[in-house]
Amino acid sequence: MRVESRKTVRLILSLTAIWLLMMVWHIIPDEAPTAPRDADADADVIVYVSASCSCYRPWISDLRRDGLAVNVVQTRDIVKAQQALGVPREFSACHTADAKNYWIEGHVPAESIMSLLNGAPENVAGLAHLRADLRPRDEIAWEVVTYDAKGEPISSVPQLDSSTENAKGATHEQ
Repeated sequence: MRVESRKTVRLILSLTAIWLLMMVWHIIPDEAPTAPRDADADADVIVYVSASCSCYRPWISDLRRDGLAVNVVQTRDIVKAQQALGVPREFSACHTADAKNYWIEGHVPAESIMSLLNGAPENVAGLAHLRADLRPRDEIAWEVVTYDAKGEPISSVPQLDSSTENAKGATHEQ
């Protein structure tokens, strides 16, 4: 094949890929959280995900395995969803969740979410799963942090790593 032909084929493939991405962009609804929809009324957790996000899948599998009802909504504007839920700006991620009007950022373990929902504290706005620091032997320390409506931390519970399998003892504190 000649060089000009290869360049033409690459150009056509590139333009086709761009066209496909544009079509997918228009297919994904631009939904931000408002009042719960009928389909979401029974959900404990509604997860809003951007089109490029796939890291939420193992997390929601863990949540479902541990007994939480989870619905997933794809959105083109995750920042808009986070703003509607009142998530502090410093939590810019590819997915966010609404757990009965509490915002959830990061892969918060089901145990912590259930504790929050069962306690239903009025002074809490949401939970975040944050990387705290590096521990000896390359163990990563994480913590579940509880926040008030002003975005100020109320409490935190340390964990050894980010998986829910190893999150035993990560419960909500008021």
